[in-house]
Amino acid sequence: MRLTINDIDDLVVTGGMRLDESNNYDISYYEKYIADNITIIEGLISKVKEQIDLLKNEGNKKRVIYLTKYLDKAYEKNINKQVRIEYENSPYSSNSGRGYLEIHKYAGFIAADFPSLASSYANIIEFMNNIYQQERVSEKKGDGDSSTLFGIFAITKKSCLLLGIHCPDAYTLYNAITGDPYAEKSELFDMDFEIDEENALEQDIIISSLPYTVTAPMFTWEGPGKYELPVTKPRAKIWYNKSYLDNNPTIK
Repeated sequence: MRLTINDIDDLVVTGGMRLDESNNYDISYYEKYIADNITIIEGLISKVKEQIDLLKNEGNKKRVIYLTKYLDKAYEKNINKQVRIEYENSPYSSNSGRGYLEIHKYAGFIAADFPSLASSYANIIEFMNNIYQQERVSEKKGDGDSSTLFGIFAITKKSCLLLGIHCPDAYTLYNAITGDPYAEKSELFDMDFEIDEENALEQDIIISSLPYTVTAPMFTWEGPGKYELPVTKPRAKIWYNKSYLDNNPTIK
């Protein structure tokens, strides 16, 4: 992916937490979480197909159809989940733990299984980023599909929001990305970076994606907690022209 800091505003997603407000974390909570995922992704796939029919350029149409494989992968990951069977076949069905984990027997399984389920979000993010970049190209070419492509991007972004995907706000990200790459930063915008010694980048800063996360549950014997689980795969990356870093007085 070749995105720039000028794209940050468009790409920021602000989905909320989808944790169990009751703190019970029964298996029914996890089943509903997955059922909601399926509904959201089904709706996304249906709306994207409708928009594909509106594309005028055959090249654009073929590329979007090809990219829908990422949505299909996300859907398959969720639709194939059978959490009650998976729980019974897991070590957690015979290990009651103590304290909170003894009373809430499914909590340990949910916490352990959640990262695998949430990995499906990486496919939706990949689709969104690719569609966004294709829209940028379409706008430059003036092929008449820019508006439809941006509509597909907007629909996908809304679905990411509903899934609970989020990232830091645009101001925070902009300051972090344009600042010193060696400076200590919050894990919320922890991104890999490389420096182009030849200054060959078309712009001084190029990014692969924003560092998206979801709020995931975690548990101890005392009770439930939460943490931010990265869902950008591979990890978000930044490339800098060396001249940019050398000429920026705020970077040591």
